[in-house]
Amino acid sequence: MPLMMESLAQIDREIRTLHEFCVSKGYSPRQIRTTASPLFKHIQNASRKRLLLRSGKIVAGVLLVLSLLYINPVYNLMCVFGKRLEIKVLPFWDWTYIYYKDCIVTNPFYHPNKLYIDDCLACEDLEGVPRASNVSISAVAEQHLKSDVPLIVVDGVGDWSAKRNFNWTFLKELYNEDERLKDSYPCAFTSNVRVKYGNNRLFLQKVVSGDLQKWFAFWENCERKVARVFRQFYQRPYFLPPMVELTESNWVFLSNDYRSKNYKEVPIGADVVWFAQLKGKSYVKLTPKTPCNKVCTELVGTLDEGEILLYTDIMWYLDYMPSEFGENIAIAVGGFWDKRR
Repeated sequence: MPLMMESLAQIDREIRTLHEFCVSKGYSPRQIRTTASPLFKHIQNASRKRLLLRSGKIVAGVLLVLSLLYINPVYNLMCVFGKRLEIKVLPFWDWTYIYYKDCIVTNPFYHPNKLYIDDCLACEDLEGVPRASNVSISAVAEQHLKSDVPLIVVDGVGDWSAKRNFNWTFLKELYNEDERLKDSYPCAFTSNVRVKYGNNRLFLQKVVSGDLQKWFAFWENCERKVARVFRQFYQRPYFLPPMVELTESNWVFLSNDYRSKNYKEVPIGADVVWFAQLKGKSYVKLTPKTPCNKVCTELVGTLDEGEILLYTDIMWYLDYMPSEFGENIAIAVGGFWDKRR
């Protein structure tokens, strides 16, 4: 490094000497630039090559990182290390306010759905979740979705193959043997059983082998190919208005003889959510969001086999607790529809 710096200093001195010589001989600045243009061109070409080389390295690095993100084990490892880094940084910089923001840069022209105190009149006198059967699409749209009033549809689950076929062995074979599922990983895997990388295939293997007795688990089939396979086992609920467009992903909720003391949060973020009980039963709790939590009360209900809970995310938080007896299987799907406010 000292030798390089000395060489650069020598070159700088020679260029300055040459410039002074040209000035002393009466060369104008334009003539000096014209005479030195071959040297300037060489310097510019060298700078351009260095810039292209650096840009190429950056692009190659970005492409490498992006390609690694498509490898599920690598992606999960990066998530683990990222979370550890976030925890270590937290004492020095509170980044949580950015995490909980929907958008870092505020758009003055964007007006998201927002609850006002007048909206809470719809749930002010509710003491439980309404129940109905053979309900019409128009009634669901006008009396429930547009009014943010939840509903349990007693005959919501029709003759779905999921209701007939789903059990621990069927799900284990589905996730482990189907070519589209056997290399996949779920999102938001939650359970009382620790499984590395949220590997639901390994979890189901333990269930079928009898290694687990009392347990619960739920996860999101967030990969498109997995969600598409899963959709063949259920149909769009008959009462759902056509204005609702369902999300591509779907959720699975399983439990066996698990005696829970607390409700579990259902972290599905969508305008509308339907939660279908295929086997067993679940206890559900709907908590009104601000400012309606000052006017409306929590709604608690039981979802029996074959029933579907429908609610809007703008008004309610959903928590569930699986029955402590036997097998419990449920699925849930979110949806979006034209904003009305």
